[in-house]
Amino acid sequence: MSPAEANNYGADAGRQITPRLDAAGTVDDVSTTDSEDDGGYQPLWVKLACILVDFLTQMYDQVRIVPEIALFERSICLSYYSAHDPSVIGPGQLVPEFLCKIPPVQQKLAHLRGWKAFYDGLAVLLTAIPMGILADRFGRKKIIASSIAGPIAATSWILLVGLGGLGGGKITNIWWSSLFFLFGNLSSANATLYAVAADSCPPSKRSQYFYYLYSTFLVCELVAPALASVTINKQLLIPFGVGLGCLVLCFPILAIMPETHKRHKKPLPKSRADGQTDDHDPEAAPLISRTPGATSNSPSFLSILKQRNLIIAFIVSFVGAFRIATVSVLLQYTAARFGWPISRTAILVSAIAAMNIVLFLGLLPQVIAYLTTKRHIPPQLIDYQVVRASLCILALGALLMGLAPSMYMLVPAVLLFASGYGTRVAVLSIVSSWTTDNVRARVFSIAQLLENTGRMASDPMLLRIFAASIPLGGFWQGLPFFVAASCFGAGALAWRFVRVEPRSQQRG
Repeated sequence: MSPAEANNYGADAGRQITPRLDAAGTVDDVSTTDSEDDGGYQPLWVKLACILVDFLTQMYDQVRIVPEIALFERSICLSYYSAHDPSVIGPGQLVPEFLCKIPPVQQKLAHLRGWKAFYDGLAVLLTAIPMGILADRFGRKKIIASSIAGPIAATSWILLVGLGGLGGGKITNIWWSSLFFLFGNLSSANATLYAVAADSCPPSKRSQYFYYLYSTFLVCELVAPALASVTINKQLLIPFGVGLGCLVLCFPILAIMPETHKRHKKPLPKSRADGQTDDHDPEAAPLISRTPGATSNSPSFLSILKQRNLIIAFIVSFVGAFRIATVSVLLQYTAARFGWPISRTAILVSAIAAMNIVLFLGLLPQVIAYLTTKRHIPPQLIDYQVVRASLCILALGALLMGLAPSMYMLVPAVLLFASGYGTRVAVLSIVSSWTTDNVRARVFSIAQLLENTGRMASDPMLLRIFAASIPLGGFWQGLPFFVAASCFGAGALAWRFVRVEPRSQQRG
């Protein structure tokens, strides 16, 4: 699409009425983009409360990563030297950390973490769609509260096993913590929070709000690892306590927040319900602003899911999960290959966060605001290009991370990789433009389901590849990053088949 066509299309879209289909074959109350800010959405304090809840849950999720690795490594290391060389065990049943970097310990650590990620992902996978259905049927707040209670119980179990000696101190008992995620997990909480965000603001500002919401994750990714690295050597319980405290604080905030899920719809005109079709390409229809009579003929939630663009978005959600697994491997990789202590590897996570704060809090929202208001380019087209560029950057960054022969080369590669984190938010923004609030939580849950399936597949796979590559040494230890790069490349190729078709082309 040429810039002129994009400008014309965006200008037309600003004047057109844009009804959207819901699961029952009804059409939401429609409004023009010129008047969409006048009412029907939540006040500023609700949006800020949503951001605060997301901040607290993300703070917990980030602050626990490094201490969990340290807890597992200490336990495995103590078990190994108890059997092979008890003389190195010091006061408090502690082994010097540099002695824990040997291949037998690191291989067992990768195995333990890989299976834990698999079991966690399986629990999340089983609950993703049910949680979305319940959020659409009974409201968002109850599901978010339940989804926060699960991680509190899971972390408490891990601490009882790792530090309290529950189950005889056998560290593999931490795998049972995944059962608590069947009652709720942060993936469900996050998906539902994005549904709340979509409910709370008009479509023209949704992309910007999503980027601001995602920035809470980036702030936490910057602050939490640094906090964990400072406190972990003093007392391992401190970062765990901070994380659990953040989750507990979410409950009073949820108590005062209003329920954002409301239904405002009117019956679908009979001529459209009987199967009358539009004159434009149905595959591109979700991305096109339509006139009042030009609604999609999708009669059900299942038929909405059969749209090609939506299927590709789900595939990209699956592939996007590999970025999380790549960073998970990176923490142990830098310790094993370059000899960094676990607490120091948190610097890389903070570097990723710093890059993303600049990108998502400063650059992208302002660029999107300029392109939509000054150049009249449709937000969906901008999101499409963000996803496309981000996947290519992730592929290149992962490749360079695997090829880096030293930390001096690894750090720039990590920063490049970090600049490709725009995939997830842009995909969710596009998906939200295709759905109404009656089905949005379910569609977001399916996107989350595919993302968690990706995590369930990628975490164990990359960690097992890394464990197998440890004895090979050198260049071959970068194998997990090469695999991740190929997956991101495949996602970028699939995304090219998403069809964004301006109205001016259809009329021609």
